[in-house]
Amino acid sequence: MNKRNLHRISFTVAFITQLTILSAQLPEPTQQFRGLWVTQFKTTVLGNTAAEDALIAYAVANDFNYLICTNMFTILTATCGSFTPDMIALQAFVAKAHAEGIEYVSGNVGALATAEKIQDYNNCGFVTSVQKLDMITYECEFYNVATNGSCPSYASYISQLSSIKSICSATTSSVLGRPLVCEAYIGGEGSSGLVLTYSSETEMEEIATVADHILITYYRPMPSSSGGNFFNWTIDRLDWIAKTGAPSNIVLLLKSRNTDGNNMNAYLASYPGSHYNAVRDPFLSWVEGMGYNPSLTKGYREKYADGTYPWLDGIQVKGFTWFEHEANLALGPLPISLTFFDIAKTQNEQVLLKWSTASEVNNDYFEVENSADGQAWQFVSKVGGQVIVLSANIINF
Repeated sequence: MNKRNLHRISFTVAFITQLTILSAQLPEPTQQFRGLWVTQFKTTVLGNTAAEDALIAYAVANDFNYLICTNMFTILTATCGSFTPDMIALQAFVAKAHAEGIEYVSGNVGALATAEKIQDYNNCGFVTSVQKLDMITYECEFYNVATNGSCPSYASYISQLSSIKSICSATTSSVLGRPLVCEAYIGGEGSSGLVLTYSSETEMEEIATVADHILITYYRPMPSSSGGNFFNWTIDRLDWIAKTGAPSNIVLLLKSRNTDGNNMNAYLASYPGSHYNAVRDPFLSWVEGMGYNPSLTKGYREKYADGTYPWLDGIQVKGFTWFEHEANLALGPLPISLTFFDIAKTQNEQVLLKWSTASEVNNDYFEVENSADGQAWQFVSKVGGQVIVLSANIINF
């Protein structure tokens, strides 16, 4: 329902030289990937128009450009030409997300077999370009015996990751000529952020050379965690990833889901500025350290600049992702502020709807739908968005 916010010359020369060296050696951080992890995608979002629209509206309003959609192994269950209702709903959702401005829609997989189903889906002639997925997020915790059924060893994990990377390279996304992005999720634990089994440096280096980027967990309660800046967490793992030769791409995975002490739910809820800025603050704090927030200790750029971690020139920071969508939506304001809504029955079985808004952010229009059972919804009418305080809208149906 919405779419689209002078000192001595000798000192000056020395300073310019230092900046030139820094920019040549340290890759510039980017926000190329700004993601939102969608848990229970099949049961809580897919095919539910209101849930789909709320998710996309939140993502667009806060400039997220990719969604990680879970449950792919339970959605992609049929072959080309005999798509199930879930697969048809997936086509519609992906197309809608792209139309609203989401650049990448990722399929979350726990095994190679599901990645192969994503390739089959994208290659099906019944799937148009705008309905294609753009990324595969491989999540299989080889280091966690409780969840590693499809990758019981590192050897099985890296074999599947290598095959998934090949699938990504050979499969076209929603953008003609652009292959799928291969994203590898790696969890962490302990003061240094190493994985549960303390996987080896060699393993981390290999993962970094195969995947297009690593989605690396930074599950901390606030940016000042871990010695004044949570950049300090997982230093050992970053050091390992940095040794591959060319800069290794990483995306920070931040946690908003309020299930334990290692999440930023309370931090986001109490942030003094806008929610848009709140979801970027931890990433910017990690990257810029005290250059972004003077109350923090040095972060990625500052600790490279003063020579503390010269190996950081082997790291390319590509963005951030938040886990999970339901927590984020609960914390973030809706694109519209509704001040009044009323339903009144009229004669001839018609229904009169009245509503007013105090504010609308990037809202283009409202869609009115009706349903007999609360599950299947039908389009009734479209009403243009308004920025007039207490403007009233009336629909008869």
